[in-house]
Amino acid sequence: MRITRFLGTAVALLAVSAEGCSFAARDVPPPADSPQSVAQASHIPAHRPRAEALVYVADFGSNSVTVYRSERPNPHPIETLTNGVVAPAAVWVDAESTLYVANDFGSNSPYKDTITEFPPGSTSPLKVLTGTSSPGALAVDAQGTVFVEDQNANVIDVYENGSTMPTRKITGVGSAAYALTVDEAGNLYAVRAEGERCRSDVVKIPPGANGGRSRGFKVPGCAYGIALDAAGNLYLAYFGDNNISAVNVYQPGARVPFRRILQGVNAPFRLAFDRDGSLYVPNDNSTSVTVYPKGSDRPSITISSRIQNPFGVAISPAAPLPPSRE
Repeated sequence: MRITRFLGTAVALLAVSAEGCSFAARDVPPPADSPQSVAQASHIPAHRPRAEALVYVADFGSNSVTVYRSERPNPHPIETLTNGVVAPAAVWVDAESTLYVANDFGSNSPYKDTITEFPPGSTSPLKVLTGTSSPGALAVDAQGTVFVEDQNANVIDVYENGSTMPTRKITGVGSAAYALTVDEAGNLYAVRAEGERCRSDVVKIPPGANGGRSRGFKVPGCAYGIALDAAGNLYLAYFGDNNISAVNVYQPGARVPFRRILQGVNAPFRLAFDRDGSLYVPNDNSTSVTVYPKGSDRPSITISSRIQNPFGVAISPAAPLPPSRE
């Protein structure tokens, strides 16, 4: 069963069967715009110059990744990526400014059930990862290992050493991993949600492990966003009981939040930090991304132009991976 998602102000329970998506047929050549054709193409992808930090918004509803210049009030998009993008559920930017896009479903798209990789400045994917099903949450560690939530199988698919197919699967989370992040030591943090009322917890998974230690949270709602700041504080974005939306902030090792961000938060999804420590929160119900300066509970910038359903955000150049402080 698919997870419950908020699209605008409506709540939809989507059921998608795990049919998978394969381009391994040897007798039939792939379509011209298929992932294989893209990956094998000899031409150089289109490039554009980059002069300053960019904000990438995964817009699930518009089948695109919208690009904005950072730290500008009420910015308008400077570009919209559609080639190699369909129903994007998450985005990630690594230390080399490579953009990763988790493409959920799209019956007529060759990119459904894939992760597409865009080199810095590229408007076309250079690499396509397959072998997952309805990919949701996404994270990439310092070694370039890609972790992807497989929403149909309730596992985390792992792509190591540049592989385009999963090299292993993490099955010890116990449920769908609604959100993922990593620290500089290679620990993976996965949000686990349980029960009909969707109580969320976080599991810390050491490098190479199949499961890990629970943080013991009982967050009253579905947490679709997780991030760590430079001090090791954990940010958990959720919406749940009594229509409350919030970002809880936990000090290392703590089970009770010492801060809660409420203003400007409305059905939050996958979070990101920039190099200055500003927090970016995509809000599905308000079709916006709110930006909070380091340590602030009030947004200083709201990005809303041409956004329908923001399910994730990433910043380039990326902030350094945070230390492990637990």
